[in-house]
Amino acid sequence: MVQSHKRLMLLGTVGLTEAGVARRPIPAPLVAWDFASRRRLHPATPWGGLAVIAQGPVRDWLAKTDAWMAFASWATGMLS
Repeated sequence: MVQSHKRLMLLGTVGLTEAGVARRPIPAPLVAWDFASRRRLHPATPWGGLAVIAQGPVRDWLAKTDAWMAFASWATGMLS
């Protein structure tokens, strides 16, 4: 459980810092670490990596929906 948490936290951080690391192959060192330390991939590595890869297109699609625009309008209205 601890190893899964560490990997998923690392991959989540990569997802949040996309602008700063978009041009770097960040998951590759995690894959290399898994093979060097465990001689196989930890199950959290491919699942978390898939989530990091999928979140970009899903986020782009979601940003164009009417529901998101209504939420964004409501949320920004709270700042005034």
